[in-house]
Amino acid sequence: MAPGPGKWSAHEIIVHCADSETNSHARIRQLLADAAPVIQGYDQDRWARELDYHTLPLEPALATTAAVRANTVPILRRLSDAQWRKSGTHSESGAYSMENWIKVYAAHLEGHARQLERNLAAWEERQ
Repeated sequence: MAPGPGKWSAHEIIVHCADSETNSHARIRQLLADAAPVIQGYDQDRWARELDYHTLPLEPALATTAAVRANTVPILRRLSDAQWRKSGTHSESGAYSMENWIKVYAAHLEGHARQLERNLAAWEERQ
């Protein structure tokens, strides 16, 4: 159950994390491999609504999140200085570098873990 209007339920947060991490997985590869990478933005609220996140199973979402992160770690461990300097263009925000990528995705799951904690606290208050 969502903690309020316009807020995601814990279930929706977990499914969102799988989609976001999958985008992260593709974005780092585009940044590193494409000559002139263009990173496509997406409307996360629209995805949640149109893909009906609350009806999707949790186990595959959790497995996806873990798998795509695990598949990206070996790439991060072997990046050269030149690769860390690579950049492209984000369709919504303009210049997009490896530094942008790492800042967004290093904190992403932790931010949602705090959101899940707030959802749990709100649910407990209603009981």
